[in-house]
Amino acid sequence: GDLTERFEVSQSAVSRILTYCIDTMEEHMRFSIPWLPQETIRSTMPQCFKENFPNTICLIDCSETTLQKAHKLDSRG
Repeated sequence: GDLTERFEVSQSAVSRILTYCIDTMEEHMRFSIPWLPQETIRSTMPQCFKENFPNTICLIDCSETTLQKAHKLDSRG
């Protein structure tokens, strides 16, 4: 994978480090993230997730959008 090549470590090392980081973030941020009641989550879950992943309680959107600032605001077109 990308991280194993960039840092020249094994896949198991990357897995251990990421698991540790995620667990630590969860411990420190647990009370910063409000959770909706389960019924609200289920009622707003996309149908494809209800059918294929019925135990899902959270969707994380990791999409990226590249933005570019115009050099001159008056030159559009």
